[in-house]
Amino acid sequence: MLDMKWLSDNVEFAKKNLSQRNFDISLLDNVLLQNNQRKDLIKKVEESRAEINKLSKEVGVLKSKGQDASVIMNNVSELKKAMAGNEESLKIKEEELENTLLYIPNILSDEVPFGKDETLNKEVFQWGKVPEFTFPVQDHVAIGERLKLMDFDAAAQMTGARFVVLKGSLARLERALANFMIDYHLHRGYQEVAPPYIVHAKSLVGTGQWWWTARCRWWITTPTARPRIRRNRRSTSRPMRRPSGASSTTFPERAIRTCCRESRPISR
Repeated sequence: MLDMKWLSDNVEFAKKNLSQRNFDISLLDNVLLQNNQRKDLIKKVEESRAEINKLSKEVGVLKSKGQDASVIMNNVSELKKAMAGNEESLKIKEEELENTLLYIPNILSDEVPFGKDETLNKEVFQWGKVPEFTFPVQDHVAIGERLKLMDFDAAAQMTGARFVVLKGSLARLERALANFMIDYHLHRGYQEVAPPYIVHAKSLVGTGQWWWTARCRWWITTPTARPRIRRNRRSTSRPMRRPSGASSTTFPERAIRTCCRESRPISR
């Protein structure tokens, strides 16, 4: 999520940059408007609080002198009601602002080429030599279905499109690869973890999978990094020795993740 202060200071740059992502930049104007409304409410709450403190002191002085302070006390009561209303409005406005900010994508790197769709992608580099075959080449879907190791129809009946049921030796191969990955990293100093597959919507904020949460209370997660990232969102971990060869952003933990082409939320 973009920082609000940075966005306010760099709004024209953000508009130009995000327009290259075919993003509706009018949402940025809406964010700025919501932020100004939030600031106005903060100012009203702070002014009311300052006035209440001032009048409360006057009430104390009048009472210490045995004088009537009912008028000022009534004013304090009215100010408190108004401040409570502004505080509630401020809470709502801050939630609206945060939700709007979550819809704004990240700023593009200067290295990202401009293109309206994937047909304008640029090839960065090639590795190896593209083999030439003397027979018609089949993709993994055709080969898997021909060998009866992949069943897309069964997966569509259970879950929907873009999923697959692996069978027989291919299912065992996937399990073997997962075990190989875990064993390989355990020998390099990582710790194995088994995070839950179901998380609540708040855990997905900041993971790039937020847009569904407005209508879903619970999620079945696939990339294990999501619950792992959110597991520490309110805690501070003690320093840990990073495994040999790991980057500075690598978690010192590894877990098997379920693989699918598209994440699906569930409602409860």
